[in-house]
Amino acid sequence: MKLGQFLEDDAGELSCMRLMCLLVDVSVLGVWIWGNIKAGHYVPLGYAEAGLLGGAHGAKALQGRFEYGGGNQ
Repeated sequence: MKLGQFLEDDAGELSCMRLMCLLVDVSVLGVWIWGNIKAGHYVPLGYAEAGLLGGAHGAKALQGRFEYGGGNQ
């Protein structure tokens, strides 16, 4: 699977929610890893960073639930 296929929704169009999740992952985790390297030791992921990651993926999960239904319709 190529990255372009991962970013496509079921209709074959670019999914902005998937792109947003990918950008949040790359930026937050990239800065966190860079900070660990710069500090020279392990620095735990903070609540703010975990909130950004959880919020982005939670929003994508909610979008999928509303788009595809929850199963009890």
